[in-house]
Formats: sequence, structure tokens, C-alpha cells
Amino acid sequence: MARGRTMTTVLQQQQQHVKHNHNAASSTASTLAIINCHLEGHPRQYAARIQQLQHAMDDLAKRRKPSAPPLNGLIIAGDFNCELQSSACSTYLRIGRLGRKGGLGGVHGTSA
Repeated sequence: MARGRTMTTVLQQQQQHVKHNHNAASSTASTLAIINCHLEGHPRQYAARIQQLQHAMDDLAKRRKPSAPPLNGLIIAGDFNCELQSSACSTYLRIGRLGRKGGLGGVHGTSA
């Protein structure tokens, strides 16, 4: 079971009304999500780190209302407690899945 060791913040710019030709107006807003992590530290607990990342991404997706504007960006930062160049966490963050299709063992991500 992955413990919650992440904090997610969603920042949304206030909507700006832009006038176009013939006084038609449209609204624009930018939305940025930031996930700050301090993942499991034990060197052999790579599966727990992946589950913690997956839980954070799933939690972000669940908390977003269907009517919310789409995310314009996502920042995932913090202490991953692993090598980011050659770890299961880096593979999960890079391609969104692990396992036969992702090249490592058995966890598949969902879209956030």
C-alpha cells in the first residue's frame, strides 16, 4: 500500500475576456498543476515509489471537475529517492506505464 507522500496544487489564471472582430468575446485561462513528492526511500521499494506517483496522478485526475479547463502544464518535483536517469520512476514519468509494454515490471498508469 502506497502512503500519501505527495502534495498537489492546481493554479489557474483568472479568465481574461478577449474581444475579437465584431465585439465577439472569448475567455482564456491557463491552468498549471504542481505535484510535490517525497517518495519512499528504501532502495528496494521501487514499486512503492511507482504507486505513490500513480496515486498522485490518479488523485489529480479525480479532483478535476469535468467542466474545468484543461491543464496547460504539469510539474512533478521533489525527492524521488532514486536515480532519475535509469529508474522505474523515470520510466513511468517518461512513458506513463511500466510492464511488458513499458519495458519493466507490471504497473500501468492512467491519464491525468
